[in-house]
Amino acid sequence: DNVEYYDIKLNEWKMVSPMPWKGVTVKCAAVGSTVYVLAGFQGVGRLGHILEYNTETDKWIANSKVRAFPVTSCLICVVDTCGANEETLET
Repeated sequence: DNVEYYDIKLNEWKMVSPMPWKGVTVKCAAVGSTVYVLAGFQGVGRLGHILEYNTETDKWIANSKVRAFPVTSCLICVVDTCGANEETLET
């Protein structure tokens, strides 16, 4: 659940709020100030939703109605979660 990201402008790694779950082999895509976590394993199965991390607010949001696994196989350059039921996750 520990998360670091590389800030290109500052040329340094930063620790940020922990993910709301521990996972392995996660797949990510960055669009603007949002990092999308699209797939991974939680120890008992695949991640069932998409997580979004906002680099400006240091907050995680879970899109609980979007199935993450099928989305990762068709991701090219657009991440669209319109209409998803979002839950803000406090850390």
